[in-house]
Amino acid sequence: MKAMRDVNADIICLQETTPDWEYYLTAHLQDEYSHCLFRHHTVGLSKLPPAGGIGLLSKHPFTEIALIESPVGWFPGHLVMLHSPLGDIQILNLHLRPPITRY
Repeated sequence: MKAMRDVNADIICLQETTPDWEYYLTAHLQDEYSHCLFRHHTVGLSKLPPAGGIGLLSKHPFTEIALIESPVGWFPGHLVMLHSPLGDIQILNLHLRPPITRY
């Protein structure tokens, strides 16, 4: 939380989010980042809430263009159009596959 506040970024792209993380981050950062969107992964490997979700925290409004599902079921991409003071900017929040897995 401190790092997110200290960096003072206009937009923060997150990976490995869960509904609990969404609740926590939006509750604590709503004054700094009033525009938020999370998409949660629905496949879990345990009784814990599944990770693998992606999220976006922004100081500026944005429009969701697409959630790009992975052909292997993990590691989605999230495409949005950020409406910044400099103009519209496309942002792709991509959940990269770690090199330790095959999928």
